[in-house]
Amino acid sequence: MNMTTPRTAAPAGRLRRALRILGILFVLALLAAFVMWHGMQALDLQHVHLIIDGDEVAQGAVLADLLPQQQVLAVLIIAAVCLTLMLAVPLLLLTIAVILLPVLLVALGLPLLMLLSIGALLILPLVLVALLCWWLIRALWRDNRPPASATMGG
Repeated sequence: MNMTTPRTAAPAGRLRRALRILGILFVLALLAAFVMWHGMQALDLQHVHLIIDGDEVAQGAVLADLLPQQQVLAVLIIAAVCLTLMLAVPLLLLTIAVILLPVLLVALGLPLLMLLSIGALLILPLVLVALLCWWLIRALWRDNRPPASATMGG
């Protein structure tokens, strides 16, 4: 009687690892958001004027003028953008690699394979002649070798 238990530990371990990685990425995104927020607060936007059709639409706003709830919301939005970029950029690069790899294999691999096969066809007669010469020399050497003496030299 062979009783096996279903393996449920592996998917749970993978889920924990994935959640841990996502948590680390979220913490990194929050840190990046805080750094960007403090960097943006240091910008001097008083000299920035937005003029459309001769009318001044907006003058440089100071980020410190925002309400605390708006500042928290801005930091969370920046963190969400950072987290999205942390997840999207590697996935985009992986997708490009998956699409590009077969194209490169077809574009470079097939011509290289054809060159190697043509080279093998051109070199094959030389290899056969060399192999026949080696067999002939080996056979002549074996036939003309002096017989081994029955007594040991000494």
